[in-house]
Amino acid sequence: MKKIALIAALLVSQTAISEIKGSTFEERHQNIIEKAIVDICGLRGTATLVSNSEKVVSIDQGIHDVYFMTELNVQVRTDQYSTADYKVVVESVLSDAYDHSSQKWGAYYINSMTCDLK
Repeated sequence: MKKIALIAALLVSQTAISEIKGSTFEERHQNIIEKAIVDICGLRGTATLVSNSEKVVSIDQGIHDVYFMTELNVQVRTDQYSTADYKVVVESVLSDAYDHSSQKWGAYYINSMTCDLK
């Protein structure tokens, strides 16, 4: 029974994206990107930040939203000895609004995501 539990724990830990390597994003931002990679692209593997750009947009009376364009390399294990690399481009937004789920100011959203096999 202990062996089955250990094997199950190892499989689960190997199939999820734990963090984005090379990223300095806030934890909430990383989590929403990681969840979108799994939900939208169906990819589970190692994500590495390739590039990131930010654009601040002034809305009105001191309200500012930050638009992020992020390129990631996601390496997915396809077989025992082989992997596949995917180029994932994410457009995300830090909205100047209250995030009720985390009870913090600033809500993150994913605008779009593309996932292409390299």
